[in-house]
Amino acid sequence: HLGPAWQDSLRIRIDALPTGERATARALLGAVEDAVAAHRTRRNPGPASSTFQDLQAMLRQSQVTGSILPGQGPATFVYPGPAGKDRLCSLYLAPADGTARTPVLILQDARGQEGRLIERIARNHEFGDLPAGPGTVPPVYILLHLDPEAITPGHQLAEAAACLDWALEYFGAQAAGIAGVDALGAAALELARSRPAQVSRVLIFAGTRLEPWPQADAAFIAGKLTPTPPTPVTWVGFPQEAELGGQGPLILGQLEATGWTITDNQEVRGGLSLSQAADRLVLWAVSGP
Repeated sequence: HLGPAWQDSLRIRIDALPTGERATARALLGAVEDAVAAHRTRRNPGPASSTFQDLQAMLRQSQVTGSILPGQGPATFVYPGPAGKDRLCSLYLAPADGTARTPVLILQDARGQEGRLIERIARNHEFGDLPAGPGTVPPVYILLHLDPEAITPGHQLAEAAACLDWALEYFGAQAAGIAGVDALGAAALELARSRPAQVSRVLIFAGTRLEPWPQADAAFIAGKLTPTPPTPVTWVGFPQEAELGGQGPLILGQLEATGWTITDNQEVRGGLSLSQAADRLVLWAVSGP
Protein backbone atom coordinates (compact mmCIF):
# COMPACT_ATOMS: atom_id res chain seq x y z
CA HIS A 1 0.00 0.00 0.00
CA LEU A 2 1.54 3.34 -1.07
CA GLY A 3 -0.41 5.48 1.37
CA PRO A 4 -2.20 8.79 0.86
CA ALA A 5 -0.61 11.57 -1.21
CA TRP A 6 2.30 9.32 -2.22
CA GLN A 7 2.51 10.99 -5.63
CA ASP A 8 2.72 14.49 -4.15
CA SER A 9 5.49 13.41 -1.81
CA LEU A 10 7.52 11.93 -4.66
CA ARG A 11 6.99 14.92 -6.92
CA ILE A 12 8.35 17.25 -4.24
CA ARG A 13 11.47 15.12 -3.92
CA ILE A 14 11.86 14.88 -7.70
CA ASP A 15 11.55 18.66 -8.09
CA ALA A 16 14.51 19.02 -5.71
CA LEU A 17 16.79 16.99 -8.00
CA PRO A 18 19.35 18.65 -10.30
CA THR A 19 17.61 19.95 -13.43
CA GLY A 20 19.23 17.41 -15.75
CA GLU A 21 18.11 14.45 -13.64
CA ARG A 22 14.44 15.23 -13.12
CA ALA A 23 13.25 13.75 -16.43
CA THR A 24 14.64 10.34 -15.48
CA ALA A 25 12.90 10.33 -12.09
CA ARG A 26 9.66 11.60 -13.63
CA ALA A 27 9.75 8.79 -16.18
CA LEU A 28 10.02 6.26 -13.35
CA LEU A 29 7.19 7.96 -11.48
CA GLY A 30 5.06 7.74 -14.63
CA ALA A 31 5.82 4.03 -14.87
CA VAL A 32 4.76 3.57 -11.23
CA GLU A 33 1.52 5.48 -11.84
CA ASP A 34 0.74 3.38 -14.92
CA ALA A 35 1.45 0.15 -13.05
CA VAL A 36 -0.70 1.22 -10.09
CA ALA A 37 -3.57 2.14 -12.42
CA ALA A 38 -3.39 -1.30 -14.04
CA HIS A 39 -3.06 -3.17 -10.74
CA ARG A 40 -5.97 -5.21 -9.47
CA THR A 41 -6.70 -5.31 -5.77
CA ARG A 42 -5.47 -8.42 -3.94
CA ARG A 43 -3.03 -9.24 -6.73
CA ASN A 44 0.75 -9.23 -6.39
CA PRO A 45 1.82 -5.60 -7.05
CA GLY A 46 4.70 -6.83 -9.23
CA PRO A 47 5.96 -4.06 -11.56
CA ALA A 48 4.44 -1.26 -9.48
CA SER A 49 6.33 -2.39 -6.38
CA SER A 50 9.71 -2.96 -8.04
CA THR A 51 9.61 0.29 -10.02
CA PHE A 52 8.55 2.21 -6.89
CA GLN A 53 11.50 0.71 -5.03
CA ASP A 54 13.84 1.69 -7.87
CA LEU A 55 12.60 5.26 -7.72
CA GLN A 56 12.95 5.40 -3.94
CA ALA A 57 16.51 4.06 -4.17
CA MET A 58 17.34 6.64 -6.82
CA LEU A 59 16.06 9.49 -4.65
CA ARG A 60 17.94 8.20 -1.61
CA GLN A 61 21.09 7.98 -3.72
CA SER A 62 20.70 11.63 -4.69
CA GLN A 63 20.34 12.70 -1.06
CA VAL A 64 23.65 11.04 -0.22
CA THR A 65 25.76 11.84 -3.29
CA GLY A 66 23.95 14.66 -5.05
CA SER A 67 23.21 12.51 -8.10
CA ILE A 68 20.72 9.79 -8.97
CA LEU A 69 23.44 7.79 -10.70
CA PRO A 70 25.22 5.03 -8.78
CA GLY A 71 28.95 5.21 -8.21
CA GLN A 72 29.30 2.20 -10.49
CA GLY A 73 27.08 -0.34 -12.22
CA PRO A 74 24.06 -0.17 -14.52
CA ALA A 75 21.51 2.63 -14.69
CA THR A 76 18.79 3.98 -16.95
CA PHE A 77 18.67 7.65 -17.89
CA VAL A 78 16.41 10.02 -19.80
CA TYR A 79 18.25 12.71 -21.76
CA PRO A 80 17.19 15.43 -24.24
CA GLY A 81 17.19 14.12 -27.80
CA PRO A 82 16.64 16.08 -31.02
CA ALA A 83 14.34 19.08 -30.51
CA GLY A 84 14.52 18.47 -26.76
CA LYS A 85 12.37 15.33 -26.87
CA ASP A 86 12.99 12.78 -24.13
CA ARG A 87 15.21 9.88 -25.13
CA LEU A 88 16.15 6.81 -23.12
CA CYS A 89 19.59 5.27 -22.71
CA SER A 90 21.11 2.45 -20.70
CA LEU A 91 24.33 3.19 -18.85
CA TYR A 92 27.08 1.15 -17.30
CA LEU A 93 29.54 3.01 -15.09
CA ALA A 94 32.77 1.05 -14.86
CA PRO A 95 34.38 0.70 -11.42
CA ALA A 96 36.47 3.79 -10.66
CA ASP A 97 38.41 5.38 -7.83
CA GLY A 98 37.13 8.87 -8.63
CA THR A 99 34.20 10.49 -10.38
CA ALA A 100 35.82 11.25 -13.75
CA ARG A 101 34.43 9.21 -16.66
CA THR A 102 35.09 8.98 -20.37
CA PRO A 103 31.77 8.67 -22.24
CA VAL A 104 31.59 5.82 -24.74
CA LEU A 105 28.50 6.11 -26.94
CA ILE A 106 27.20 2.85 -28.37
CA LEU A 107 25.20 3.19 -31.57
CA GLN A 108 23.47 -0.13 -32.16
CA ASP A 109 20.10 -1.37 -33.29
CA ALA A 110 19.73 -3.53 -30.19
CA ARG A 111 16.10 -4.40 -30.97
CA GLY A 112 15.03 -4.66 -27.34
CA GLN A 113 18.25 -6.37 -26.23
CA GLU A 114 19.74 -3.30 -24.56
CA GLY A 115 19.63 -4.99 -21.16
CA ARG A 116 21.54 -8.03 -22.40
CA LEU A 117 24.26 -5.88 -23.93
CA ILE A 118 24.73 -3.88 -20.73
CA GLU A 119 24.82 -7.11 -18.70
CA ARG A 120 27.57 -8.47 -20.96
CA ILE A 121 29.57 -5.26 -20.57
CA ALA A 122 29.11 -5.50 -16.79
CA ARG A 123 30.34 -9.12 -16.73
CA ASN A 124 33.50 -8.11 -18.55
CA HIS A 125 34.26 -5.42 -15.99
CA GLU A 126 33.23 -7.32 -12.90
CA PHE A 127 34.66 -10.75 -13.73
CA GLY A 128 37.16 -10.19 -16.55
CA ASP A 129 40.89 -9.55 -16.39
CA LEU A 130 41.00 -6.26 -18.25
CA PRO A 131 44.05 -4.24 -19.26
CA ALA A 132 44.22 -0.55 -18.47
CA GLY A 133 45.98 1.97 -20.67
CA PRO A 134 48.28 4.47 -18.92
CA GLY A 135 46.27 7.38 -17.58
CA THR A 136 43.02 5.90 -18.86
CA VAL A 137 39.88 7.43 -17.35
CA PRO A 138 37.29 4.70 -16.62
CA PRO A 139 34.46 4.60 -19.15
CA VAL A 140 30.77 5.17 -18.81
CA TYR A 141 29.02 3.21 -21.55
CA ILE A 142 25.96 4.92 -23.02
CA LEU A 143 23.69 2.71 -25.11
CA LEU A 144 21.03 4.67 -26.96
CA HIS A 145 17.54 3.16 -27.15
CA LEU A 146 16.71 3.83 -30.79
CA ASP A 147 13.15 3.47 -32.05
CA PRO A 148 12.49 2.40 -35.69
CA GLU A 149 12.32 6.01 -36.91
CA ALA A 150 15.54 6.97 -35.17
CA ILE A 151 17.55 4.25 -36.90
CA THR A 152 16.67 5.36 -40.43
CA PRO A 153 19.66 6.98 -42.19
CA GLY A 154 18.08 10.43 -42.12
CA HIS A 155 17.74 10.42 -38.32
CA GLN A 156 20.79 8.49 -37.09
CA LEU A 157 23.24 11.40 -37.06
CA ALA A 158 20.84 13.77 -35.28
CA GLU A 159 20.13 11.17 -32.59
CA ALA A 160 23.82 10.45 -32.07
CA ALA A 161 24.75 14.14 -31.98
CA ALA A 162 22.08 14.95 -29.39
CA CYS A 163 23.29 12.15 -27.12
CA LEU A 164 26.90 13.27 -27.57
CA ASP A 165 26.02 16.83 -26.55
CA TRP A 166 24.25 15.61 -23.44
CA ALA A 167 26.98 13.13 -22.47
CA LEU A 168 29.80 15.65 -22.73
CA GLU A 169 27.94 18.21 -20.64
CA TYR A 170 26.58 15.82 -18.04
CA PHE A 171 29.85 13.96 -17.43
CA GLY A 172 32.04 17.04 -17.84
CA ALA A 173 34.12 15.51 -20.64
CA GLN A 174 35.87 17.16 -23.58
CA ALA A 175 35.37 14.27 -25.99
CA ALA A 176 33.81 10.82 -26.22
CA GLY A 177 34.54 7.53 -27.90
CA ILE A 178 31.94 6.32 -30.41
CA ALA A 179 31.18 2.69 -31.24
CA GLY A 180 29.06 2.02 -34.32
CA VAL A 181 27.73 -1.51 -34.57
CA ASP A 182 26.85 -2.78 -38.05
CA ALA A 183 23.85 -0.79 -39.35
CA LEU A 184 24.80 2.21 -37.18
CA GLY A 185 28.47 2.22 -38.23
CA ALA A 186 28.07 5.00 -40.78
CA ALA A 187 26.45 7.25 -38.17
CA ALA A 188 29.54 6.85 -35.97
CA LEU A 189 31.82 7.81 -38.87
CA GLU A 190 29.64 10.78 -39.82
CA LEU A 191 29.62 12.00 -36.22
CA ALA A 192 33.42 11.81 -36.09
CA ARG A 193 33.67 13.68 -39.40
CA SER A 194 31.25 16.43 -38.38
CA ARG A 195 32.42 16.80 -34.74
CA PRO A 196 36.17 16.01 -34.81
CA ALA A 197 36.97 17.95 -31.63
CA GLN A 198 34.38 16.06 -29.62
CA VAL A 199 34.94 12.50 -30.87
CA SER A 200 38.23 11.09 -29.60
CA ARG A 201 38.13 7.77 -31.47
CA VAL A 202 35.81 5.41 -33.29
CA LEU A 203 35.15 1.67 -33.20
CA ILE A 204 33.31 0.09 -36.14
CA PHE A 205 31.82 -3.41 -36.30
CA ALA A 206 31.18 -4.28 -39.95
CA GLY A 207 28.68 -7.05 -40.68
CA THR A 208 26.00 -7.66 -43.28
CA ARG A 209 23.86 -4.72 -42.13
CA LEU A 210 26.52 -2.05 -42.64
CA GLU A 211 25.00 -0.74 -45.85
CA PRO A 212 24.21 2.97 -45.41
CA TRP A 213 24.48 3.88 -49.09
CA PRO A 214 23.00 0.96 -51.07
CA GLN A 215 24.32 0.60 -54.63
CA ALA A 216 26.61 3.64 -54.23
CA ASP A 217 29.98 3.60 -55.96
CA ALA A 218 33.37 4.32 -54.42
CA ALA A 219 33.39 7.99 -55.44
CA PHE A 220 30.04 8.65 -53.76
CA ILE A 221 31.16 6.96 -50.53
CA ALA A 222 34.45 8.89 -50.58
CA GLY A 223 32.42 12.09 -50.70
CA LYS A 224 30.49 11.03 -47.62
CA LEU A 225 33.74 10.44 -45.72
CA THR A 226 35.39 13.79 -46.38
CA PRO A 227 36.67 16.13 -45.08
CA THR A 228 38.83 13.65 -43.22
CA PRO A 229 39.02 14.08 -39.42
CA PRO A 230 42.12 13.17 -37.37
CA THR A 231 40.05 10.67 -35.38
CA PRO A 232 41.65 7.20 -35.05
CA VAL A 233 39.47 4.30 -36.17
CA THR A 234 39.47 0.69 -35.02
CA TRP A 235 37.79 -1.52 -37.63
CA VAL A 236 36.43 -4.96 -36.75
CA GLY A 237 35.34 -6.78 -39.88
CA PHE A 238 33.59 -10.11 -40.33
CA PRO A 239 34.68 -11.47 -43.73
CA GLN A 240 32.22 -14.35 -43.72
CA GLU A 241 29.38 -11.89 -43.22
CA ALA A 242 30.80 -9.55 -45.86
CA GLU A 243 30.46 -12.35 -48.39
CA LEU A 244 26.71 -12.33 -47.75
CA GLY A 245 26.13 -8.59 -47.98
CA GLY A 246 26.89 -5.13 -46.67
CA GLN A 247 29.33 -2.43 -47.76
CA GLY A 248 32.02 -3.03 -45.14
CA PRO A 249 34.98 -3.71 -47.44
CA LEU A 250 34.02 -0.84 -49.75
CA ILE A 251 33.70 1.63 -46.87
CA LEU A 252 36.98 0.49 -45.32
CA GLY A 253 38.72 0.91 -48.66
CA GLN A 254 37.44 4.47 -48.98
CA LEU A 255 38.40 5.31 -45.40
CA GLU A 256 41.95 4.35 -46.29
CA ALA A 257 41.82 6.11 -49.66
CA THR A 258 40.59 9.40 -48.16
CA GLY A 259 43.22 9.45 -45.43
CA TRP A 260 41.40 8.31 -42.30
CA THR A 261 43.70 6.93 -39.59
CA ILE A 262 42.99 3.21 -39.27
CA THR A 263 44.93 2.27 -36.16
CA ASP A 264 43.69 -1.32 -36.01
CA ASN A 265 42.06 -3.51 -38.66
CA GLN A 266 40.81 -6.80 -37.24
CA GLU A 267 39.23 -9.69 -39.10
CA VAL A 268 37.03 -12.00 -37.05
CA ARG A 269 35.83 -15.41 -38.13
CA GLY A 270 32.16 -16.25 -37.73
CA GLY A 271 29.21 -13.93 -37.28
CA LEU A 272 28.75 -10.62 -35.52
CA SER A 273 26.85 -11.29 -32.30
CA LEU A 274 25.85 -9.22 -29.30
CA SER A 275 28.44 -10.93 -27.11
CA GLN A 276 31.19 -10.45 -29.72
CA ALA A 277 30.41 -6.74 -29.90
CA ALA A 278 30.25 -6.28 -26.11
CA ASP A 279 33.49 -8.15 -25.38
CA ARG A 280 35.53 -6.33 -28.01
CA LEU A 281 33.94 -3.00 -27.13
CA VAL A 282 35.06 -3.29 -23.51
CA LEU A 283 38.64 -4.17 -24.47
CA TRP A 284 38.72 -1.16 -26.79
CA ALA A 285 37.20 1.17 -24.18
CA VAL A 286 39.63 0.33 -21.38
CA SER A 287 42.80 0.30 -23.48
CA GLY A 288 42.68 3.80 -24.94
CA PRO A 289 42.52 7.44 -23.93
